This record gives sequence, C-alpha cells and structure tokens, in this order.
Amino acid sequence: TSEAHSNFDKIARELEQDTNSLRIKKLIYYVCKGTWENDSNRLAGLNIPNLIQELIQTYSTLNQLTSAITSQVQTLNRQAEYSIIANTIISKLESLYSDSSESTLVKARKNVKANHPVESGKQQSKPEQSIVEIEQKEIEQKEIEQKKRTYDVFDLRLEVMKYTNPLRAKLLLFSVLYHPFKATRQDWYLIRAQTLDDLLFQVFDSYKTIEELESKLYSMAKCLDASDENTQAASAIAQCMSRFYGKAR
Repeated sequence: TSEAHSNFDKIARELEQDTNSLRIKKLIYYVCKGTWENDSNRLAGLNIPNLIQELIQTYSTLNQLTSAITSQVQTLNRQAEYSIIANTIISKLESLYSDSSESTLVKARKNVKANHPVESGKQQSKPEQSIVEIEQKEIEQKEIEQKKRTYDVFDLRLEVMKYTNPLRAKLLLFSVLYHPFKATRQDWYLIRAQTLDDLLFQVFDSYKTIEELESKLYSMAKCLDASDENTQAASAIAQCMSRFYGKAR
C-alpha cells in the first residue's frame, strides 16, 4: 500500500510541476464537474491530488477515463491544444490502472482518503462507505475482465453488419459514447478516425450490463435524425452484444 501511495503522490507531483499545470487543472475539473472554470483564484485553490482522486473514483477503467476526457476535449474551442493536455493526463494516470491483482488504482483510492482529505464537505463521504464502494468496483472490474476474454470482435462485427448498416451503427455508437452526432466536419472526422470494432468495444467496456447499454442505445436512437433506422440499429447492436453479457436471447 505504501508503494501505491508513493506512485499516486509521484503522479500528482509531476502533474503539479508540469509547465501546463493550470490547463491540466482546468481539464480535470471540467471532466469531473462538467463546468469550465476560468477564475484564477478558484483554480489556484484547487488541489490536483483531490482532483485525481475524484477522477479515478468516477472512472473505474482506463478506457472509461480516456473516453470521458476525449469527449470533453471535443466540446472545447482549442481542441488541438487540450488534446495534448489530455494525452499528458491519460499517460500519467495509466499506471494507476495497470495492476491486475489488487490494483494500484484501488490501493491509491484507499490511501488517498487518509492522506489527501477532500476540500469541501459536499465531496466528503464516510470512510466505511468509500471502502465498500471501492470493493464493489473491484468486483465489477473483475467481471468485466472475464467478459473481455469471451469477447470476439471479428464475429461481433460480422453479426452486427448482417442486421444493420455499418455506418448507421457507427453513428449510433459514437452518439452513445460521446455526444449526439451532428453532421459537422469535426464529427465526420472523428467517425472516420474510429473503426466499428473500436466503437463496439468501447460501449462494451463502458456499460456493465446489457440493460444499461440497451436503454442508452434506444434513448439515443430517438434523439437522432432517421429515428426508425437508428432504432433498428439499436436493436441489432443490443441483440448481437447480449451474449457477451451472459444473457442469451
């Protein structure tokens, strides 16, 4: 546990000492809170270890973290600049997600509670509750890892393409993962930058149950243009992916 705490402190210190530390604070705060902070006094009062703590408690896998940060960067005006900041954050935090036994991430979560108390009472939670939540997330993570071993991306892609147009599937999956697709140059660029395989695996990794995924697929299908075609795509994706969640249809 001292090793995990030391690693957490090392990462936090490196981010604090980075030449872009202010932008790092801004982006992590934006990902955690959903609001953009420009007030210099407020930013100066933010504690990077606390921000990292909130980040890793919210996103239990590296893929979830990467998707969340990428999604928020895409809403900014200076995307190129903040894409570099995003890569810095992800590369630094990656080691917290790398250990497969009792992960470094979980150890860090346990230790940071005692050593980096959160700043506001609103964020404070009972230690007993946080430990239970951490243990539950660790169990859920093991279940996800077991499911990944049964995940056959090639077969899944072929099956999805039997029942729906692959581009339609990509547009819907993109909307579920990031934001409702708009036919802008930026969104088309992002769609082309990812394969159907990539998007299918990201939703599989992001949604722990088929019920959660199915609900999100159908609700998003109704929000997009050509809702009938998107609903058909949602049905096809949910049906094809259900077996990977251990629920045959």
